[in-house]
Amino acid sequence: MGQEILKLAEVEADYEYLKAIAEDFVRKGFEVVLGEWEQSTPTSGNIINKINIELSA
Repeated sequence: MGQEILKLAEVEADYEYLKAIAEDFVRKGFEVVLGEWEQSTPTSGNIINKINIELSA
């Protein structure tokens, strides 16, 4: 479903919002990595430009 919704419009990611959500998951004990999805075949791809999310001091 997400792929179909993304086809409807090109939008910029709200990185501050994504970072806030990611930091919330880190506080709950998860390891979080954000990046960009690069489709290589119809059923697979890679995450590029990875950023490890850590809590700010």
